[in-house]
Amino acid sequence: MINERAQGAKPEKKKELGKLSGYLIANREGLVDYRDRIQDTDEDARGLGSVEGNIDKKVADRLSKRGMRWSKEGADAIGKVLELRANELLTDRIGSRGRDVTSTVAREALSAADLARTRLREDPEAWLEAHMPALYGPDGSKPWARVLRSISGLSEAV
Repeated sequence: MINERAQGAKPEKKKELGKLSGYLIANREGLVDYRDRIQDTDEDARGLGSVEGNIDKKVADRLSKRGMRWSKEGADAIGKVLELRANELLTDRIGSRGRDVTSTVAREALSAADLARTRLREDPEAWLEAHMPALYGPDGSKPWARVLRSISGLSEAV
């Protein structure tokens, strides 16, 4: 069917269809449902569709629905963290790195809380101050930045 479509197609489309055909041929073993490839498969064996959907939701929520961009290495790393957490191995893995996670995290949280309390005592109104660097950076003259600046009541970029 792919070859039939390629016959009357434009050169760019022929090239794409050729790549697709090559991929399908090279990966034909992996494209067959594992239940059909393995002898004596249990009747209760489930297809991969449900697993793929669950993985997709977890990974997509973490990687793309929060306005973040990820490098391939970063996405791979966060995927491994999510996997370890789902398998309840994350604490063990972090602990095996020679770090007392609980006490370190607790100390860091307490010192951050102490710092916040100190700053609040020194300048009670400081927490009200906000900074929007995007409005004054390289995009400061763009229309969306001007609109946000006018809404916020800030003056024009200097």
